[in-house]
Amino acid sequence: MRGRPVSLGELGREVSWIVGRDVVLGEGRWLSRFSDFSRVAGSFRRGRVLLAGDAAHVHFPVGGQGLSTGLLDAVNLGWKLALCVRGGAGEGLLDSYDVERRAAALRVVDNTRAQLALMRPGAELDPLRELVGGLMRDGGAGGLGEMVSAQDTVLPVAEGSSSPCEGRFLRNGVLRTGRGVTDVIGLLRGGAGPVLLLAGKAGKEGAGFAEQVGGWSGVVRVVRVASVPGVDCEALLVRPDGYIAWASDGGRGLDAALTALLGPGRAATVPPPAAGPAAGQAAGPVAGQAAGPVAGQAAGPVAGPVGSRWSSGTVPAVR
Repeated sequence: MRGRPVSLGELGREVSWIVGRDVVLGEGRWLSRFSDFSRVAGSFRRGRVLLAGDAAHVHFPVGGQGLSTGLLDAVNLGWKLALCVRGGAGEGLLDSYDVERRAAALRVVDNTRAQLALMRPGAELDPLRELVGGLMRDGGAGGLGEMVSAQDTVLPVAEGSSSPCEGRFLRNGVLRTGRGVTDVIGLLRGGAGPVLLLAGKAGKEGAGFAEQVGGWSGVVRVVRVASVPGVDCEALLVRPDGYIAWASDGGRGLDAALTALLGPGRAATVPPPAAGPAAGQAAGPVAGQAAGPVAGQAAGPVAGPVGSRWSSGTVPAVR
């Protein structure tokens, strides 16, 4: 059955069974058969190979969750790859793609299997269908809606963090800044890097957070807002995909969160300037020695971005 092409008659019989009356189909422009099997790759990353979308997970296509899950894979992976290419990624940033998105895919597979079970024919499932239907009528539909839309996805957080905000998606809302009114989507639309939101009540502590970002200036934007809707927190570090990477109420330092995302800041990577030649020592090369590299020796790699893990100028292998 699963290997045979779909006929218009077969489709008509199934539609009639679902709606409870005879339905006559006159034309089929495109007919395709899908299965109810589920598969999830053992890992979404191995070396330079990264899997996303249907290459990483397949399941019963109820609710369009496969499309949504694949798009969220791309959103999660895209900004991380961009930082790696630019040499500004933390040591384990690319590995976090598998940790975050594979868990989300497994959750989607579980809920599609549950929905499929409710759709199977058989009177023995009627009590279960009635129970689930009653729960939805009593207000449970909101939670199921968030699950299907993946807006309730919570990412793993750093060890030692106690913030209820970290790892959660920052819902879109109006943000009032010194330059006017915008929203979360507007701030993140460029996708260039994380954004540090400082609420109006942050005060002097907010200025301290802004100073800590100095080592990652040019990558992290600092935006002062009157408040963040739905979040009672003085400061938030928001990733380009909309998830909260750090919150000031979590007990973890902002510099630790920034290092995990972007690697060490400039203050931690730029060596101090040389003290200069010792008294009586020539400031230039020793007499008779060339000022450049020894003959036949390369001048050395071109310096990479300040603060980069790959400052040799060579193209890094994505590990």
